[in-house]
This record gives sequence, structure tokens and C-alpha cells, in this order.
Amino acid sequence: MAAWGLSLAYKKCTTDRDSESRVNYLEKSVIKLMRGLMTCMMLQSDKIEAFKKSQGKYDSIHAKFDASNFKAVVGDYEWGHLQMDAIAIYVLLLAQMTVSGLSIIMNHDEVAFVQNLVFYLENAYKTPDFGIWERGDKTNRGHVELNASSVGMAKAALEAIQTLLRAYLPHLWGHCLWIITSLLCDGLLTIGEIDPLNRRLSSEERLDVIVQIAPVAENDDVKFALEMEGINVETSEELANSDMKLRIFHSHVLSQLFTKLGECPKLGLTGRYPHDFVGYEGTSRFYVVKENLIAFVPYYLNKMKFYLALDHSLILTLLKIMVQFFKLNWRSLGRPTVILLVTKEFLDPETGKITELYLKTVTNGQTRNARK
Repeated sequence: MAAWGLSLAYKKCTTDRDSESRVNYLEKSVIKLMRGLMTCMMLQSDKIEAFKKSQGKYDSIHAKFDASNFKAVVGDYEWGHLQMDAIAIYVLLLAQMTVSGLSIIMNHDEVAFVQNLVFYLENAYKTPDFGIWERGDKTNRGHVELNASSVGMAKAALEAIQTLLRAYLPHLWGHCLWIITSLLCDGLLTIGEIDPLNRRLSSEERLDVIVQIAPVAENDDVKFALEMEGINVETSEELANSDMKLRIFHSHVLSQLFTKLGECPKLGLTGRYPHDFVGYEGTSRFYVVKENLIAFVPYYLNKMKFYLALDHSLILTLLKIMVQFFKLNWRSLGRPTVILLVTKEFLDPETGKITELYLKTVTNGQTRNARK
């Protein structure tokens, strides 16, 4: 990180060939370091594949490697290898350095590998590890525990990588930070140059996020009932046959597509470990697959996978929670779009009319932070 900061500072002050050669040397050193670390981890692809399923401490990527041959130097049981923060800071810096202009990833196999590092980190919020001090719990007995530093670093890394080291000796890491701080204080480096992804702004208060609610009728009967309430919608079949050619699926289909993401037979890596559940953010954006525009219905609206989807009152409560979730957590460009599949359960069995006021207000665009 210090070498990267120096290269950015020298680039601003370049006046002769000597300065240009220093910039070139520093950038190549950073790339060599990052690719060396990647090589170490790629040699442990079998562990990444196992960890996606188990989240077990003995299946984790090792924390120590031999710089001469990129191989592990201690066994699985001889060190507290499971350190989510170490993998996370690598992914975070990889994203920042790539956006700054460094070419670190060179081929499709490496793209697939980095995608698998994302899968490695995605459960960090519930994965106890050995933490930043590599010692485990505070009793120094070598037991893993859930560490806020690891969860926070993983969150930052995952948020950073979707728009596109940790050192093992504390004094080396401290010296690196001192160099970066000195460059900042002397005006040779700006915060924006070492944070091109603007991660520093993630905690600042933002304007209200407007969540787009897109009601889609389950069938013609539901469509007619909605139209009687003055709500104009289309069925999923009509959308598929329209000029937009928008195809709508349930979230388990997206989960199956994700199993192909990051797949690399050469490295022995599959994609995302299959789960029926895909989070709110995953189902609240549009996808293009082979030139087809595709959207997905949230997991809790699938009656075949989540029986509580038959409880329309609960569904609308979950919809309110989703709107609030996006208000606090949406980081992507554009607005989140929630496909609201309106089924017969939303209709009064006797009158055939919509039974919930919230559904009416949302579909008419009258709810704060939610728009049709």
C-alpha cells in the first residue's frame, strides 16, 4: 500500500525521465506483490471450494506463505489461518488499485478466482475467525470468535468490488501507514487518489433512497381486480411479449445463475454455493443475460419455496422492511427496483377487491421512499 501511495505521489510530481522511471518501478512492484499474493491463494483453490460449503477454520486460506515458491509454510492445524479481514483487505485494495489504473488481473481464470474470493467473504457476518491479532478469542485459547473488525472489512471489500495486505508483521503495517500519512500531510497525495471508489463517503448521510415498486399481476383475474382499483399493471406474460421483452423469474433461478459465476474448471472452482435464498439487493436490480432483460421476484414472494408467502399481511410487512433496508443500505448507482408479484392472496375472496391499504398506496406511488 505504501508503494502504491508513493507511485501516485511521484506521478503528480513527475518532471523528468528519472521520476517517470520511479513511478514505473513502484507500479510494477505493487502489481508484482498483488499478483504474488493472488498466486499464493490460487494454489489453495481447493480450500476456497471447501470453505464455500463449510466455513470451517481448517478449510480456510492460509495466512502464511513462502515468498520463494508461493506455498504454505505451516499446516492447517498449526496456525490460526482463518482471517476474514486479511482476505477482505486484499479484495478491497485490489478494487481500489484497479480503479486507479493498475492492471493486476490478467485473464479470465483470475477473474473467476476473484469472484470466488467474493463468495469466500459473503458469509463473513456470521463466520467466527481468528481476527486481526491472529489469536482467536480473548482468552488466548485459540478459539475462533466473531470479530467486528473482520465483519467491517469484509463489508467494505464486498461493497467496493461490486463496482468493478494485510501485512503479518505489525511494525511493517505501521510503517506503511506512516508513509501514506506523511504523503497526505505533505500534500503529495490526496485521499481521493488512494480511495478512487470513495469508500470514505460510505458513512456520510445521503439523500433519501427512492425504492421503485413494480407491481406485476399474477394472472388476468388479479390484473382486472387491480384495474378496478385504478391501478394499471401488466402480467408477467404480457411483459415478456412486450417491446421491453422483460422476463420475470423467482429468486431461486437467480441463485442457480450465480452457481455459474466464477466457475473455473482449470482451478477446480465452481461458482457460488447453491442457496435458494438471494438477498434483497440481488433481486432488486435488472440483469442482461444473452441480450435478454431479466428481473427477479424477492424470495419471500415465492409460494413454492416460502409458504408464508400465502400470508399477504406478512408480505406487505416484509415489503415495508425492505424499503427501510434500502433507505439505509443502498450503495449502488440508480434506484433499487422491487418486483411485487400481486397474487390472488391479496384479494378479498368475497369481493375480489384489494384488501390492504398499503398495497394500494404503494402501487399508486403515495408512500414515502417508495414509488411505483
